[in-house]
Amino acid sequence: PDRFRERYSQCQARLVQQQLENVGDYADARISAAKIYFEELSGIPGLQLPPRNNSRSHTYMAFPIQVENRDALIRHMLLSNRDVAGQHLRNCADLPAFSEFKNNCPNAAATAESVVLLPTYPRYSHSEVVKTARSVRSFFENSNSKPE
Repeated sequence: PDRFRERYSQCQARLVQQQLENVGDYADARISAAKIYFEELSGIPGLQLPPRNNSRSHTYMAFPIQVENRDALIRHMLLSNRDVAGQHLRNCADLPAFSEFKNNCPNAAATAESVVLLPTYPRYSHSEVVKTARSVRSFFENSNSKPE
């Protein structure tokens, strides 16, 4: 669209410019949070972690985990005052825009309904990351993780 070819306003450009010098630090903070999640959450039956990436090619805008009963985990996390979100991406095979190409994609459908995003934003302290990870762990240690 033509609107994407427009230049930033001076205000927008200034906001972006101010953040450019912090990009490396922000990436390091996110990677550090991901390392904590890997340490705290590895080995929990029923919890699938993302592939571990030790290069800076992945900066973990969020830390995605997969769990069979996503809604119950999100409810547990919110009741524990933890910041999480359900994955907002949908199975493209189910979108009306792709209906003429419709195929049964059970893995994509299951993934779209099972991903929870744990926070990694730069100002989310390491102690908060640990609390979030331990809240996820407590969900699996209690009976709340059983499907409803």
